[in-house]
Amino acid sequence: SFTLERLLDIEDVSLEFGLPGLSRNLCVRGRIVRLDPTDEGEPGVGIEFVDIDARDTEAIDAYVRGVLDGHAAARSEIDHS
Repeated sequence: SFTLERLLDIEDVSLEFGLPGLSRNLCVRGRIVRLDPTDEGEPGVGIEFVDIDARDTEAIDAYVRGVLDGHAAARSEIDHS
């Protein structure tokens, strides 16, 4: 099972994930910068993205702005694939 303690020896991670409204997955490298349990006691990990493609940066930025503005999904016009 996954625990925060298992991440203590890891510094860099490779991530692949999708965003709502985006037809492709994002593949990024990251550095673990924080390990904290959530308020519900679930594992919580803060990851700083490094060496990220400009297209992926744009997709993440558009998704986060959409969530902050109350939109549930990333805008489809960010998908330039």
